[in-house]
Amino acid sequence: MYNSDAKLKALLDITNAINDNKGVDDLLELFTYVLSEIIGIDKYALIQCLPNWEITKAHKVKKKNLSFDFEKELKNFTSVTHIESTDGHLSLFDEVVPVYHKKTAIAFLLVSHTVPQIDLAFTQTLTNVIAVAIENKRLAKVSLAQEIEKHDLNFAAEVQRYLVPNLFEKNKHIQVHGVYMPHNQIGGDYYDFIPSGDDYYFCMADVSGKGVSAAILMANFQAQLRTLIQYTSLPIDDLILELNKRVNLSVNGEKFITIFLAKYESHTRKLTYVNAGHNPPILIEKNRSRLLSKGSIGLGMMRNLPFLNVIEFDTEPGAVICCYTDGIIEQLDDQGIEFELEKLEKLVLQYHNFHPSLINAGILKEVEQHRGTQPYNDDISLFSCRFV
Repeated sequence: MYNSDAKLKALLDITNAINDNKGVDDLLELFTYVLSEIIGIDKYALIQCLPNWEITKAHKVKKKNLSFDFEKELKNFTSVTHIESTDGHLSLFDEVVPVYHKKTAIAFLLVSHTVPQIDLAFTQTLTNVIAVAIENKRLAKVSLAQEIEKHDLNFAAEVQRYLVPNLFEKNKHIQVHGVYMPHNQIGGDYYDFIPSGDDYYFCMADVSGKGVSAAILMANFQAQLRTLIQYTSLPIDDLILELNKRVNLSVNGEKFITIFLAKYESHTRKLTYVNAGHNPPILIEKNRSRLLSKGSIGLGMMRNLPFLNVIEFDTEPGAVICCYTDGIIEQLDDQGIEFELEKLEKLVLQYHNFHPSLINAGILKEVEQHRGTQPYNDDISLFSCRFV
């Protein structure tokens, strides 16, 4: 076959192709030319871990004839090895040329040739160059995809920060404060405070599941809720029925949203609420606590809600309502014990004479102390209001 100058030129051509950022197909075409024309290999199969073992290229051999467990069959080949004709799937070839990085196998080249003597050492070097180049291209694509995903998540998190209010316009009827801490960059918790004339709507909601899909669903839900409140005069029960219909159409039964939705009429001090499957907010009034739990099932679970209870009562001056998501009460400590509702209820009662911002701060401080070295295991949201 060709002399050492031809082999050196071939290696240089492949190196230049890699430096010129040629695609994988171009590199494999050049690789095939060198193997067949320069070295004298008739057919070959290049098998790589990308990250699972697979055939990168098969030349003059059908891939269906190579349907075996590559890792199991090839892992014991640590040096160039001649294949005996009785070696099962490998009997199609003459040699196994392994390529290792340190002690880890990254590729195997199975070759068949008619030339009595071929340069297997050069073949191994060439395969090493090609295998590493292909792996680097794969890793570059993975890295680029991760960067794009990271950028998208950062953008989504920024958008969500705008959607979840953290500043509220002051008024003489009700004091409010909210805190949102997503478990990851984005999450599916949502609270809101929506003035409407002399009335004030507020809610706390949670989407089943986490991540981007939950955040998208919640953003859509927020837009629909605000639109219905601002541009219709629907009572709360009709609001819930309409929201259930819209959520059901959006998720087709695959997700659901729990929500506590309340309306406060400042001129009468009447509070009307529906709790659709959400953690019951804590009401503190006259130094006593009770849970606001009645309403319905979560939205989107069923096309038609099987029941719907609307609760009304008059509020006392100084009454406090604390809304939360299960990330608070299910937070574990170092012994695996949850924070639990009873402890939260006692804290709200302890802090209820303070501004809602201090109520929330006191609760979060206790949750932080409770978790110890444990990570937060879910989104955390708090929304507290105090009726003046």
